[in-house]
Amino acid sequence: MPLHALRINLIEDNSNGLITEEVRAGYAQAASLWESVSAADVTINIGVSMDNLSSGVIGQTDAGLIGIEYTQFRNYYDALASTPTTLAVKNALPTGSSISFLVNNTSDAPAGGGKFLATSSVVGVTKAQLKALGGGQVQATDASIQFSSTFAFDFNPNDGIAAGKMDFVGVAAHEIGHALGFISAVDYVDLGIFPSSLINPTTLDMLRYSNDSFAQGVPDLSVG
Repeated sequence: MPLHALRINLIEDNSNGLITEEVRAGYAQAASLWESVSAADVTINIGVSMDNLSSGVIGQTDAGLIGIEYTQFRNYYDALASTPTTLAVKNALPTGSSISFLVNNTSDAPAGGGKFLATSSVVGVTKAQLKALGGGQVQATDASIQFSSTFAFDFNPNDGIAAGKMDFVGVAAHEIGHALGFISAVDYVDLGIFPSSLINPTTLDMLRYSNDSFAQGVPDLSVG
């Protein structure tokens, strides 16, 4: 397998005519940044567009997050683990049918808001991750990204970012990262939107440890 095998196919929706050559080049540069650091031999299709988004929203991503059984996730990962890093992750994953983790900030948290142990048999993965794991189907798009047309952007980070402007390439790389799996259930724990501890950790959360959780051999999805 080549060192850098990830291919990101950007699929434009320019029906409103807001994707200029600068926007197009910015998306492409952001995609190239990820392609240069990933060895995943897979093609990811990401829809991209520009639109008048809600006030204060620079960009947003539909990462195509879905839930799969933890045992299936473990089977996929076991089949692919071959490098020292991936083998280390494989060996750190629980071998049972579920994964336990520390959490807080839910309606069933103990009095005082302390951490407690919860368990889930489901893992959240993006469609792009599922493809990389060998279980994804061919999709027209695996994720979609929208940028706001109301912000002033600087499209060339190589010479610095102009005052009063946003780094388009940097924000685009951030959003592509969500599509590739850099997404965490902790974001939702932090907002306090889980009515109970019925939380599905993401693949990123498998590596989220604190001193407290490391001592117990489980990830830490708590906040605060």
